[in-house]
Amino acid sequence: MKIGLVLSGGYMRGVAHIGAIKALEEQGVFSTHISVTSSGAIAGSLYAYHYKWKDMFLFF
Repeated sequence: MKIGLVLSGGYMRGVAHIGAIKALEEQGVFSTHISVTSSGAIAGSLYAYHYKWKDMFLFF
């Protein structure tokens, strides 16, 4: 199954996206497609490069 992840802009949303990624990973859900904009692009690009959610917080 293919699953897309859409991440939007705004600093606080960017941080919230990391929490959403953490929750998805805990449930064993991994996306195959990512669509991003603004600060969501930071979280999305780190996710695409297989960063762990804990390491993503260092960039915010």
